[in-house]
Amino acid sequence: FEGEYLAGILALADDPSKEEVTAVVLQAPAGGVAFQSFTIENTTDAPMPVRYLATEVRRMDGVGQAFAPRVMIAPEVLELAPGDAATIRLSLPLEADRFEVDVPYVGFLYVMDEGERRVDLQLRIVATAPAPKQEE
Repeated sequence: FEGEYLAGILALADDPSKEEVTAVVLQAPAGGVAFQSFTIENTTDAPMPVRYLATEVRRMDGVGQAFAPRVMIAPEVLELAPGDAATIRLSLPLEADRFEVDVPYVGFLYVMDEGERRVDLQLRIVATAPAPKQEE
């Protein structure tokens, strides 16, 4: 995962004329769960099994160790018929002991078929300050 993470970061800086990486922002209060969704479509003439690979994430400023996030993806198993589309839902618990408040983290989610096609989604993760508790 570290090699893929580094390759993804280097690809962003390597050639600005290449196709842009799509950023997916996951933001929620620390201790909460961040949600995001996107749609994928099969534009080919054959059924397309869809696979996912989430890389480790780390602080955007490079401080500290990278770690594997608990990204949950639904549906877990997906095969799209030609011309079909589906909505993919991501959720990520922003554990207070892993994500510092107001510090951006970055990683990648690769959405792939069984062949050469792959979409790189850059995960931009921010845990915000929890809402103040209301007194009764």
